[in-house]
Amino acid sequence: MSQIGSGWALAVNDGASSAFVDIDDITEVQPPEDGVVGMAESKRLNGGGVVTRVPTVKTPVDFTFTYEHNKTQFNRLDAHKGAAKQWKITDITPSSPWTKTFPGVLTSHVQQPVNADGIVLVVGTVAVTGAAV
Repeated sequence: MSQIGSGWALAVNDGASSAFVDIDDITEVQPPEDGVVGMAESKRLNGGGVVTRVPTVKTPVDFTFTYEHNKTQFNRLDAHKGAAKQWKITDITPSSPWTKTFPGVLTSHVQQPVNADGIVLVVGTVAVTGAAV
């Protein structure tokens, strides 16, 4: 599992293998704050013709991540821009590890300017579209 220092790891289930795939060489993750979670009516009727209520995020939130540019990884993530995927952030702190998994859409995926003798970074922004579990 790729991680930042001794603390964070980020992965996305891009559907290719129906499993989470690590995002390598991440340098920063700003986990999403918990948005206002509530219930919404589903417009789909279940088998008994009853409108159901489903959990949702009432106030959309974003989170950002930064990683060192890798052409293969950049192309893989960029191909999923605008599509709903499952994202997973893990805090790997030895005393209290936790994981948040949530649906989200990659809304921005931008390569930063190239500097002489510098590391090229890519910044991604994900709009959280549902409640974290």
